[in-house]
Amino acid sequence: RSAARNFAYRMQSTGSDVKTQISKGFTMATYQQITGKSLNALVNLYNNALSQFKGNDDKICEMTGGVSKHTNAETAALIVVANAMLNLDEVVTKN
Repeated sequence: RSAARNFAYRMQSTGSDVKTQISKGFTMATYQQITGKSLNALVNLYNNALSQFKGNDDKICEMTGGVSKHTNAETAALIVVANAMLNLDEVVTKN
């Protein structure tokens, strides 16, 4: 999870809008532009994770690795997306 956490923090530094963060993260991970279909799927994953993390401080702390400036539902949800991205075939098989 550490790689996904650090990748999510890097994605957050690319902009304040989650679609921008996901889009730029995808490009960083795959060296490809994200398709609309993939962006929608990852935004949906983010939104579903966000709704599960909201109001659940224990889950947020578990996902973010403890209490820090990153301990919030938005970062926890982005870590879920970052983890999914790091496990995409495009990333795993990239040379």
